[in-house]
Amino acid sequence: MNVRPITFDEQDLEGLTALMNQWDDLPVVLTREHIEATLRRMLEVPGTALFVCEDGGALAGYACLTELIFLGMGPSIEVQSILVDRVHRGRGVGKLLMERAESYAAGRGLDRVTLSSRVHLEGAHRFYKALGYEVSRQSYFFGKKLGGVTRAT
Repeated sequence: MNVRPITFDEQDLEGLTALMNQWDDLPVVLTREHIEATLRRMLEVPGTALFVCEDGGALAGYACLTELIFLGMGPSIEVQSILVDRVHRGRGVGKLLMERAESYAAGRGLDRVTLSSRVHLEGAHRFYKALGYEVSRQSYFFGKKLGGVTRAT
């Protein structure tokens, strides 16, 4: 298996689209065009990276990383999202992606990697704890849909 930055070639974009459509609560099926446009916009943000794990030429998983800076706390890398293809789970893909997140943080001179995980994903929680991550706080995420605002890609 090989972990590397994503490219914009057709195989990577199709593979990432297939992975993204495995999320369990997507309101719509995501298209390759939407994924590409969103990815290009995301990667324009300094400190943002998306790594993929290949297994035999197929994308087995991805991790999207973003540098965060909070007032009163030092900067850190947040694993914004991580997903391992259903057929590749339990084969070390997630561990390789988390190791890349940690090396990415260290390479940027940062000493902390953070992530959030939905409450019902108990298997994911066991996975993160096995890698040495601990629950540091609990929060509610609030959102509000703004009427009349066109969604930017």
